[in-house]
Amino acid sequence: MGDSTQVFFGALLDAANRGVKVRFLIDGVAHHLTRQAKTTAYALAQNPNVELKFYNPIHLLKPWTFNGRLHDKYIIVDDKFVLLGGRNIGDKYFETEGYDKSFSLDRDVLVYNTAAGTSHSAQSVIQQVNQYFEEIWGLNTSKHKYRRLSPAQAAAGLTQTERLVEKYQSFVDKKPYLVSEQINPDKVTVPTAKISFIHNPSHTQKKEPLLWYQLSELMRNANHKVIIQSPYTVLNRSMENTLRQVGENLDQFSLLTNSQASSPNVLAYSSYLALRPNLTATFDEIYEYQGEHSLHGKSYLIDDDLSLVGSYNLDLRSTYINTEVMLVIHGQQFHDRLEDHMSAYQNASLIYDKQNGYSENPQIPSRDIPLFKKWISYPLMKLSWLYKFLL
Repeated sequence: MGDSTQVFFGALLDAANRGVKVRFLIDGVAHHLTRQAKTTAYALAQNPNVELKFYNPIHLLKPWTFNGRLHDKYIIVDDKFVLLGGRNIGDKYFETEGYDKSFSLDRDVLVYNTAAGTSHSAQSVIQQVNQYFEEIWGLNTSKHKYRRLSPAQAAAGLTQTERLVEKYQSFVDKKPYLVSEQINPDKVTVPTAKISFIHNPSHTQKKEPLLWYQLSELMRNANHKVIIQSPYTVLNRSMENTLRQVGENLDQFSLLTNSQASSPNVLAYSSYLALRPNLTATFDEIYEYQGEHSLHGKSYLIDDDLSLVGSYNLDLRSTYINTEVMLVIHGQQFHDRLEDHMSAYQNASLIYDKQNGYSENPQIPSRDIPLFKKWISYPLMKLSWLYKFLL
């Protein structure tokens, strides 16, 4: 586990030691944990104020447990805050000091319920997110895996608790401004007209693409503009047709995504390369990021006052297989902030054209593609129809 992961779990355990009730739901792939991660699971499981569950734990003798994955990323704090986006818990997603590899540049939204603690609190979108969490938590495929610990496991968990809490306290001592209680949420957030919550079905089997349906309708009802940011773009014919219909009625229809050089997912990008000629006829502009790191955020801008942020990639796995969550935010101030943030990535991108390749921009050089990506992408692109339904 990296520094950010250790600090995160240290903060959870510190809160639990103060009497805060913590429930932590993690994807079942993590059931097969590394040694250090297992001791962290023991630390969580042996704390009386923590409940730990795994969504659809992988069973090697039950291959149907391999595919349905929990892809949601959010934190609910009382009835006051929800933090939701596309960020995983790991150093590459938090731009950790001293981390010398490529980062995944991500995005989260903090929702602050100004009516928390009052009779109007339930009107907040936080209540919708909480109900969804309760639904998944209660599934028979969400399981306690470390409810009964051996004496050795309990002892290892206690030692890990002390180590992680110490790590967290050391982090707080070095950077107190990151955990200051003086931060006023009214000053770091902007008012919105309405926030709604959309999501995929919670079960572990192939899903009716409910989130894609709702997203499609929002885009179809746009008056003049839709801008999409997705790290991956892997579509079937139906999704292609929907996007084509959306674009026919808009003045501006743009896609912001990774370049072949920046993308860390060679399989997904190879499928995108096979699809890219069609996409150039669908979108007015395709921006491919040329910056030092890679894009991992998933966001939509619709007209001048509607925004979406969450975990949903524009691909088949997010559409039909994974659990996924998005916030639909109605408000011009937030829309303008998000547009500025996405524009910064567009300004570090080159526009791709089917006939001419990248448009020339003397301020943005085309990033060199590693040789192994060049060699492997072409054969994978030709075979992408075989595996793209798992991406």
